[in-house]
Formats: sequence, structure tokens, C-alpha cells
Amino acid sequence: MRSVDIGVDPSSGPDASIETLLDRPGHEVAGLLRARQVTSLDLTRAALARIAAIDPILESYALVAGERALAQADAADRDLAAGIVRGPLHGVPIAVKDLCDTADLATAAGFAARANHIPEQDSTVVRRLAESGTVLLGKLRMTEGAFAVHNDGKRAPRNPWNPSYWSGHSSSGSGVATAAGLAFATIGSDTGGSIRYPASANGVVGLKPTWGRISRFGVFPMAPSMDHLGPMTRTVRDAALVLGIVAGADAADASSARQPIADYAAGLDRPLAGARIAIDRTILDGPLDGEVANTLASVLATFEAGGAQIVETRFPVSQAALDAWETICGVEAALVHREARRRPGAGYGEAFNAFLEDGESRGVGDLAAAMLTRNWLGAAIDAALLNADVFLLPVQRWSPPSLDDLQLRGADVEFVSGLLWFTGPTDVSGHPSVVLPGGISGAGVPIGFQLVARHFDEATLLGIGAAYEREVGGFRAPSADRGAGRR
Repeated sequence: MRSVDIGVDPSSGPDASIETLLDRPGHEVAGLLRARQVTSLDLTRAALARIAAIDPILESYALVAGERALAQADAADRDLAAGIVRGPLHGVPIAVKDLCDTADLATAAGFAARANHIPEQDSTVVRRLAESGTVLLGKLRMTEGAFAVHNDGKRAPRNPWNPSYWSGHSSSGSGVATAAGLAFATIGSDTGGSIRYPASANGVVGLKPTWGRISRFGVFPMAPSMDHLGPMTRTVRDAALVLGIVAGADAADASSARQPIADYAAGLDRPLAGARIAIDRTILDGPLDGEVANTLASVLATFEAGGAQIVETRFPVSQAALDAWETICGVEAALVHREARRRPGAGYGEAFNAFLEDGESRGVGDLAAAMLTRNWLGAAIDAALLNADVFLLPVQRWSPPSLDDLQLRGADVEFVSGLLWFTGPTDVSGHPSVVLPGGISGAGVPIGFQLVARHFDEATLLGIGAAYEREVGGFRAPSADRGAGRR
């Protein structure tokens, strides 16, 4: 962990009276802060103490900014005492993926060679979070360049449900920290599934909004035309609140969308009855791992029991969609890294370097074919949603693997295809998607599912997600030890 002064004595442990709040949803804690029943300083100290106590095992943080966090918490408390509330999560401790620039903190983006890179200014997402009164605890670990493998000299962040199992990538630190109560909300990024995989594996909510909904200014890119930022939280309401804070047009990012920002929390009390849920029987009855298939069947039964209307249609998952993702992502990533990876001491990992070399080898014809597929894919997803509000899909074909299995199968073509099959299409098309917890595997690891909606219809996506969440009882925290002592 690249660490700034953590701000607390690690041996003291979190205050017991405050510590229980660390597993509560952010919006509940924000209400307590506004009512002056707890202070941001107390919450921040408790969060820093928990990080000091268990993150040496979970390894979710790249950098902890204790002094900065305590100063922000003190300022938040002084605002509240003066009757000033800067946003719906004012005073709530959060964290961001370590590809979001922070003017006074290093931003490594998963590269050991960038460990001491300190940007000149905050990314737009960090600035907007700060202006809304949230408290930044630190930066969260990620795979190298937001690809598939950690290459910062440390093991991958450990899943707090079972540290012997995958925690997802590339926003692995964001998923782990959110689930383990090491931040009330986090920011992740998604180019092929990197918000959705760790949300599923760690049992939290992960929202990939429409492409362009959140500014990417000051965010280290992987493939700019497919890079999405989004919140990872314990509840849909928290995701809606974070989205409302960070979404919106940005003069510093010409690709940011100009569409109006909805009040994403306003429609969260809608009933499940009457919601139109699209499914593709060829997917649900297809080659899914048994635990994933059972989870999807249970989720579908919950929707039906709640009065949702099930609409059978087809979703355009295909090898052509996967090929388009690989081409567009590879070519754009190769352009991003063309100069940096040739510098002496660049230190790129073998897997990422091979991916970039493949991207460089793609020709104009490959890219033209991929762009035609992108156009078809967007229209096909629109057509699939023509008579439905959202589409129900798996996150991946298999339940989260053990780390041993991942080591054995990580480069297997069928394995990688099963990872991207249901997530890659909406990164290519830019449609919004949210992952919610759906079940628990036999190994005690969460299995999520995803809902996909029309472009810029995050309000409907979140409203139906919240209705489902109420049906099943909401966030469930990992076991009390959060993986501590189990290595």
C-alpha cells in the first residue's frame, strides 16, 4: 500500500460505538450526519482504523490519505454545524479507483512505474465528489492499466467473503473496499466489465452508466470510446446519489454527454409490479455454470412474484460482438500506450504487453469491421428493449472462480470468452447496466446479475433495481471477520 499518514493509531482499533455504522448504506449514515447524531470525524477515524486493521490482509487500498481525509471530515462537520449541506452524501467517507487523478496524491493506474506520479489537478469526478462534501479516504487498487492482471508487485485484493476466491477485475479494490466496509461508496471504471465483475464477486451494487454520462477528464484511459466511470455501493439508492453527484456535461471532456441529469433517487420507490423485464431463453437455458443458472432462475422468480411482466426476446450476444470489443479495445489501448511502453523501465506485464501488441497488429479492415459491428450492436440492443424496460442478463457464464482455478484457466480462450460474453456488448454500445447481488455460490462467494436499459435511462434502471432490492432485503455484509485470518 502506497500510504500517506493514515491519521489514526492502528493499534487502537475502530471505536465500537461507531464501527457498526461502517457496514450501513451511505445514505443512512448521511442522514445521521445531518441530524448531528454522529460526526464525519468519528466516522472517518473509524473507517481509517478498520482499514489499518484488516486491509493489510484484503489489500484493497493503493494509498490511504489519512490526514487529508480527517481535514475534509473536520470541514464537513463545521459546514453541518453551520447548517450547510453540500450534497446528499455530505461528510460520508468514500474512495476512488487509482486511475482518477488527484492533485495532491499519486495516481498509478496499476503501474509500478507510475507509483510516484502526482497529477497537477483533480479529475472531474474527484472534484465533484469533493464539492459535494464527501470525504476521500484514499485510492483503490486496480489491475495494470485497467486490463486483467495486477502488476504492482503485490497480490490481487482478497475477496472479503472468501479470500481464496476471485475478487473481480479491474476495479478489484473498489469492490473489496465497498463490501468490507472500508468505504461507504467507491468509484470504478468499466471497459469490458470492470465495475460489474467485482460488484458481482463481492456482493455489491455496480453501476456502469451510459457512455459519456460521467466525465472522463483526468482519468487514465484504457480504450477511450468504451471507458465508463461509475459508482460501486451497497445499495441502489447510494448508487443513484453518487451518480447524481458526478454525472453531467464537462467542458474539459468534449465526449461527456449534454443530456439533462435526472433526479436518480426520485423514482426509487416505484413498485416492481408492472415493470417489463426482457429475457432471452437461449441465454438462460444456455451453457451457464449451474450456480449461475440457478441464481438467474431465482432472480427471475423474484421478479415474477413481485408482479413484473416478463418479455421474451433475443439479446445480441455473439462472437461478432466479442470480436468487435477485442479489436476496438486493443487498437485504442495500443494507441494510448504506444509511447509509454517503449520507454526504458516501463515495466509492462507480459499479459498486458501481449494485448497491446495484438492491438497494434490489427489493420484498418479489422477496425472498420468492428465499427460496423458496433453500429449493428447498438441498434440490436435498442430493438431488444423496444417492448421492455430492462433486460436481465448474467454477468458471466461461471460463478467466481477460486484463485487456483483462475491461475490455471486465466489464459484459456473459452474462459476469457465466458468472462466478456455478457459484459462486452454494452461497453461497445454504451448502454447502461447495473449489477445487483443475486445469490451465493457453494464456496460462499456472491453471484450477481445485471440489468441493461436504454441509453440515458439510468432512472428506470435504478428504479427497477431498487424495487428488486426491496423484495430480497437489501445489502448483506460479508462475515464478521471480513476475511481476516483466512489467507
